[in-house]
Amino acid sequence: MKILFASGTMGGGGAERVVSILANEFVARGLEVSILVVWGNSVYELDPRIRLLKLYEEAEFKSSVSNKIARRLVYYPRLVGRLRAERPDIIIPVHGGGWNGKLVLLAKLLGIRVIAAEHINHRVKSGEVLRQLERRMAYRLADALTVLTRSDFAHYNAYLPRVHLLPNPVGFPIISHRPTRSRTVLAAGRLNSWHHKGFDNLLQVFAMVAPMHTEWRLQIAGTGDDGLRYLTQLAQELGIANRVDFLGFRKDIDRLMRESSIFVVSSRYEGFSMVLVEAMSQGCACVSFDCESGPSDIIHHEVDGLLIRDQDNLAMSAALDQLMSDKALRERLSTAALQKARKFAADAIVDRWLDLLKLTSH
Repeated sequence: MKILFASGTMGGGGAERVVSILANEFVARGLEVSILVVWGNSVYELDPRIRLLKLYEEAEFKSSVSNKIARRLVYYPRLVGRLRAERPDIIIPVHGGGWNGKLVLLAKLLGIRVIAAEHINHRVKSGEVLRQLERRMAYRLADALTVLTRSDFAHYNAYLPRVHLLPNPVGFPIISHRPTRSRTVLAAGRLNSWHHKGFDNLLQVFAMVAPMHTEWRLQIAGTGDDGLRYLTQLAQELGIANRVDFLGFRKDIDRLMRESSIFVVSSRYEGFSMVLVEAMSQGCACVSFDCESGPSDIIHHEVDGLLIRDQDNLAMSAALDQLMSDKALRERLSTAALQKARKFAADAIVDRWLDLLKLTSH
């Protein structure tokens, strides 16, 4: 079976990491896999049997007026050309905001089966008109739609056929030992998406507990120049700049998770929170705001992590204070987190994907 993933880029992010995991697992199971991106290379390691296809080369993507005009003129002809040349059995577009909709429509026009993989919480309001058209019209034409959370499944299943709940697979081997951990609170996500990821709230929360825990540090892994400038300035205003490390993009995020004691999700909304499952797989004691969708599909409160009232900074600061102060609690949550992570092991999730691929190909 020939599978084509379609992703805007492979330059970093939760959905892109999922594509790399699934693509690598698919080729290991004997499928032929390619990944179509608008431009750029993959920051994630891909099996050499996977072909990375680009609509534009780097020189074409430079920000000149002539290049922008040229890109708009050739966008759809190139996209159709790539799909015709590849002629996959199934296309799996993995981003909303228009990309999924375009690929669903083009796939149906070309007579190719398509599974739309929705990674964005249905409550997200950005690009609302386009999103509503995509959700209400294009997704009806898809051969299947996959969603990540119970909330999204209930929403889409109310008016769409062929909706499947398929959580993201964890991309790291689940550790079987108890490593030595530093007094570090770790978070991860795109810095330019600081409002979405709630990093402004996280800095304020850490500023509340930092004076009581002078040996602890906050580290945030992720890229984004605009976000870095804003968050660095905020850390300075809060008086914690010397206690916060902005790490940039890290290929060794699994090592950072193994070395950190606490992982925190401060997001205002999530599709699923891939990074939370990854942190659990590395034995972090995890704490998350209970935003409308995502973390509650993963964490069982006070069993394998802590769920905090959504965007309640005082409650989050109290939870961090408790975790920083109580090593036994951290170790208990860590042990249970490893058990929970097995539910999201790549083999188990890929088995479910292969069942869906067989179902969709008939």
